[in-house]
Amino acid sequence: MAQNHSSNIFIEVSEAAKQKNYQSFNYPLQCVFERRGYDPLSRTYDVVDYLNVNLQQGSLTDGVNLHLTPMEKSTQEYKLNVKIVDNQGVHLKSTQWLWLTKTGLVNVDCPPEFNTLSVDVN
Repeated sequence: MAQNHSSNIFIEVSEAAKQKNYQSFNYPLQCVFERRGYDPLSRTYDVVDYLNVNLQQGSLTDGVNLHLTPMEKSTQEYKLNVKIVDNQGVHLKSTQWLWLTKTGLVNVDCPPEFNTLSVDVN
């Protein structure tokens, strides 16, 4: 059976957040996606751009298409994280980085679980 691949980003509440009694998102969500690129001189990942997105209830069902612009090709993959403020003022952030391609785009060859950001209460 062929697996469906997508350029969409998926966001889920982490198990750690659920243990802190944050069970589901309180919409709308104010999201800031931060894309970082590798700087070989400093050997660090530096912010290259931000994308502000407001998400309504139901918008995460099939993932979010961020319409990322291709970046200059890098020797290392770009990475992406998200910070969220929900309708109740709760601050959340991704627990891990999502690895993008060497041009800063979502890797469409990966199954959805590799394009998923888990968030925890900040």
